[in-house]
Amino acid sequence: VEADSGDLEKSPKLRIASVAQETPSLPDAAIDFVVSGDTEVHAVLQAEEAAMAAEDWDGVAAAHQRMAEINGYDATARAGKLLHGLGFPADTHQRAVSTFSGGWRVRLNLARALMMPSDLLLLDEPTNHLDLDAVLWLEQWLLKYPGMLMMISHDREFLDGVGTHMLHLHDGTARLYTGD
Repeated sequence: VEADSGDLEKSPKLRIASVAQETPSLPDAAIDFVVSGDTEVHAVLQAEEAAMAAEDWDGVAAAHQRMAEINGYDATARAGKLLHGLGFPADTHQRAVSTFSGGWRVRLNLARALMMPSDLLLLDEPTNHLDLDAVLWLEQWLLKYPGMLMMISHDREFLDGVGTHMLHLHDGTARLYTGD
């Protein structure tokens, strides 16, 4: 998320995840696209690939060690659970991102954002393009999310289900509510 203007000061350790507004027409498999949302796992996989190409066996061993440290070996299984929860049948996980319609690509972007370990999760109308089963699944997933959630939504029932505090912004004012 890029600011139009101004300065943003944050801790360098703060991990922020957000849903991309656009999805490029990629040949990557849906599951690989989602796994790449975990940027650290993705970086280690790329380092491993480069080390293998260079026949740098110490580099390969270091990549394997790092994957074990960050629980990277379960990344594909975690991505599969996210895709399943958002309504993707198992037989679509290997399909190219480019073959999905716009609404399904929105779901892919959401899964990719949820894949990233983060301290702050920014969601803009996350229930758009979701069917009821996916909305209910997302609500349960967000209730277990250990970080801070900042969300824009007009779905009041969904907001009530996942939020403890609501900040209503209107005409340059802000009002904080708790619960309903």
